[in-house]
Amino acid sequence: MYRDLFENANDAMLVVDPVGDHVKAANRRARELFGLDRDDLPEKRFADLTGEGKPSKQIFTALLTGPNDNFHMDLAVLDGAGRSLEAEVSASSTDIEGRVHLILSLRLQTVRQEAYLLMREMQSLANIGGWSVLLPERKLSWTNQVYHIHGIPPGTPISLEQAVNFHHAESRPLIQEALQNGMDEARSWDLELKLVTTRGHEVWVRSIGQAQVVDEKVVRLWGTYQDITERVLSERKLRQSQERYRAIVEDQPEFVCRFLPDGRLTFVNQAYCRYLEKHAHQLLGRDFREMIPESDRNEINRHLAGFDIENPVRTHEHRMIAPNGRMRWTRWTNRAVFDDQNTVVEMQGCGSDITDIKQAEEERRRLEDQLRQSQKMEAVGQLAGGIAHDFNNLLFVIGGYAEMALMDVDDPIACQQIEEIQKAAQRASNLTSQLLAFSRRQVLQPKDVNLNELIENLLDMIRRLIGEHIEVVWQPDFELASIHADHANMEQIIVNLAVNARDTMTVGGTLSIETHNVKADKEFVKRNPWARVGPYVHLAVSDSGEGIPAEIRERIFEPFFTTKEVGKGTGLGLSMVHGIVVQHGGHIEAASNMGEGTTFNIYLPAVGKRTLLQAIESVVDAPVGHETILLAEDEAMVRGLTAKILEKAGYKVIPARDGEDALTIFNERGSEVDLVLLDVIMPKKSGPIVMEEIARGCPEMRFLFMSGYSADEVHSSHLLQHGVPLLQKPYASAELLQTVRMLLDNPSRRLMYEEDED
Repeated sequence: MYRDLFENANDAMLVVDPVGDHVKAANRRARELFGLDRDDLPEKRFADLTGEGKPSKQIFTALLTGPNDNFHMDLAVLDGAGRSLEAEVSASSTDIEGRVHLILSLRLQTVRQEAYLLMREMQSLANIGGWSVLLPERKLSWTNQVYHIHGIPPGTPISLEQAVNFHHAESRPLIQEALQNGMDEARSWDLELKLVTTRGHEVWVRSIGQAQVVDEKVVRLWGTYQDITERVLSERKLRQSQERYRAIVEDQPEFVCRFLPDGRLTFVNQAYCRYLEKHAHQLLGRDFREMIPESDRNEINRHLAGFDIENPVRTHEHRMIAPNGRMRWTRWTNRAVFDDQNTVVEMQGCGSDITDIKQAEEERRRLEDQLRQSQKMEAVGQLAGGIAHDFNNLLFVIGGYAEMALMDVDDPIACQQIEEIQKAAQRASNLTSQLLAFSRRQVLQPKDVNLNELIENLLDMIRRLIGEHIEVVWQPDFELASIHADHANMEQIIVNLAVNARDTMTVGGTLSIETHNVKADKEFVKRNPWARVGPYVHLAVSDSGEGIPAEIRERIFEPFFTTKEVGKGTGLGLSMVHGIVVQHGGHIEAASNMGEGTTFNIYLPAVGKRTLLQAIESVVDAPVGHETILLAEDEAMVRGLTAKILEKAGYKVIPARDGEDALTIFNERGSEVDLVLLDVIMPKKSGPIVMEEIARGCPEMRFLFMSGYSADEVHSSHLLQHGVPLLQKPYASAELLQTVRMLLDNPSRRLMYEEDED
């Protein structure tokens, strides 16, 4: 039983003969520890298993001479691989075969040994070595790691003076002072120093030293040396990288800043400082929202609250208060920095001034609004013009037949009723004239006009028209250029604007009329897309009335739009002004703020003198004739009435239903025709085209045009330059007959195509 206990014990156990120090027995654990076989035991001595010389003598003496037979001590032993291990040895004596033997039990200090080895390994990995200087001898001792740091073989004798000289020249005074203060005053130190190894390499070390004091006297200096070259170089690279980053950040034109979640700035670059005209120290620690208008801060707060780990980067635009107090627009790209709990700990922002971009976008939106408004007005104008044209044809028929009925009716009551029909037709004709003015399809009779003279002649009438409670202020530009315009249309513009201003100043006020010369250069055209480079005449009509509300300002030029009470106006006044201005190649706009009155600004092209056909003189008598007239009109009722008027006056009429029919008839019967009466707009071939084709073969033929409006064919052709008069429907019978007679009697009214071909 005792043999089994010995053999299977957890501790290594040996039986040793103290006389010859021979190992007589070893259990399984001892054989594994020391790498022994049973056959090796007779030749093994206990001293061979230790790493401290002959410790067995100490144990044997203690046991054999002591008061008891129990003994404990720490002992270094060598395992089978030759490694030195710390063990706690317990020894006792026993009698075997009449002789005293020792029983040794060895328990390895595993935890302490592993900690010691771990410390040694960590010191090696961290390049940490130990050193000691004994005083007063100044004897220096180094561990192997310190030798390794210096590049010197371990064990090489080194004096303290030699060790100091290994330091770089710039570090040598520091270590000399530290050593001296340690010897004299027992001061400790912690320095980073530069060494030069025996191979000439420069390395950085951290030297930590302290003094050991006995009886108030320094007896030893000791400490550690650690190679920190890699760390120092890494820090240097990091600083260089940071400096490069700082240089990049500081030199770029964009604003760069960092701020805490509460808005306090922790970093600003120079561009940000220049933008706000402040130094960095004036901004750091301040809430960046102080530079933002208070009305915009809620939106900023919502933006900052929207960051999370899935949305770390967001872009935002907001206004900032510039040093001069003006508002500037900025665009920012902000990035959130999170901690381990995904909580925002800092924000990084990069921004730029986009005020010019915002202004360009605003200008683009304004121009788009102008375009949409122009397109809308154009569409409404086309509709109004089309309605007016067709209505004119109906009015012509109504008025014409009413006029003819008056000639054939003797009953006074019937005559009175027919006259009322004529009056209604005339009022309707005036209404269509206004629609034609708005749609820019009225017939113009332009000539050179000086607005100053025109307005001077109207001032007395305007004062009577608007009343004495309104003051009229007239401020002309005495060097005003002329415009090429219809005189009556220009008078209508002035009168309509004056009446419109009067209606806004019911309790009195001021009506101002001004004229100016304006030179439209490239910058002016850029701000006003409607303009073309060249001279303009600017007419400004202002009132001191209540102003126009913003919500209706864009609609004031629409036909039939009015804010007046029922029966107080048709809403055609401003629409007619708009149509006249645009038809003359100009532009009109209204500037108004509530409570500050309204100004209508009109720009009309300034042109040189040109000769065009003037208005047909007033008709006094309706002459008769006997000539043959080719009449081309696509509206059957208008064609029939016109033919009856001419036939009643003695003329022979050859009717044609359209332009192509007129050419066919002229080719067959042209020798009979004395005058060609053409509608401007007809299917298949228009009046001007028919005129040109007939005139090429018969240049002395006389022509007369009639139309409800002068469409593009009229303005793009050479009708007026060739002296061809045009009657605007609805016209009176006398006007038609007078014009026909004038053309037939005046040989100068023929077209001069032969000269044109030259």
